[in-house]
Amino acid sequence: MGLREIVLASTLFLSTVAFSQNKLNFDVYTKRDGLPKFNSGSVKASHGEIDCSFFFGIYSMNFKKVNDSTYRETVKTSFLWILKEEIFDYTLKNSSYTFKKYSVLGEEPREEKVVLEGTVYDKKYKDLPRLFEDFKKGLMRDSVHIIVQGVPYSAKIDKTRNGDEIIYFSNPPEIKDEPGDVMVFSYPFQIRAKEKGGEIIPFLFYTKIENTQTKKVTTIEGVLNEK
Repeated sequence: MGLREIVLASTLFLSTVAFSQNKLNFDVYTKRDGLPKFNSGSVKASHGEIDCSFFFGIYSMNFKKVNDSTYRETVKTSFLWILKEEIFDYTLKNSSYTFKKYSVLGEEPREEKVVLEGTVYDKKYKDLPRLFEDFKKGLMRDSVHIIVQGVPYSAKIDKTRNGDEIIYFSNPPEIKDEPGDVMVFSYPFQIRAKEKGGEIIPFLFYTKIENTQTKKVTTIEGVLNEK
């Protein structure tokens, strides 16, 4: 499942935010052994919508509350001759999501996704924008429950303090690669934040990503852009 681990990582560092601005922008830097660090992506969060772009736009994901009862995930891969867009539509009723429809542009639909259509999820599983609303109200707990590309995931969070910094740490859940996976976030990740004006503002996140084909590991670092 391409980029699902990216979403989990993004969920953990962005879910600490109580939004004081209309939009939060994070610059994403990547680094491989022997090479300098460089800016290769971004994460942008605004009310009801999250945009993630990695590796100069080769991979991107959009999470959007279309309205109070509809949620959509869009996953795009654009590299040389590979052009693919997957769309996951959900409906919300009685506080539970139902996976309504899966569609693909550029390739044949993945059967493991098609068979998930019609799945009704436990009420604890939420979309990314809804998690933001909960967390900005101070409802963050020791775990995150989210739906990613039709599959429900949970991740535990450990929290410590170092002076005026709050440090969040988590290991991603154990997930087996599926056909179509390209990048896997199988390493622990860390988020650093500070309290400001009664809010918790993340300013840095750190993890690593592995290419499932080449097995090369790349460091991922996100820095809050306060300009």
